[in-house]
Amino acid sequence: QEEARRLRGEAEQLRSEAVAEGERIRGEARREAVQQLEEGARTAEELLTKARSDADELRAKANGESERIRTEAAER
Repeated sequence: QEEARRLRGEAEQLRSEAVAEGERIRGEARREAVQQLEEGARTAEELLTKARSDADELRAKANGESERIRTEAAER
């Protein structure tokens, strides 16, 4: 009976250690997931900023071209 008690104690200790290790692993996985999401958000923000800049540049070129065409048409 003493042996059974000792084994139950060891089993409980191992279970507690396994639970603690599982919680540690889950916490680490959450931190890594958050870090990846933050990096993805930063990348998306950078791409959006670049896309807006490109759109502004294209809009300015189109406006300039449109004005040039109107000027040429008016001169004819």
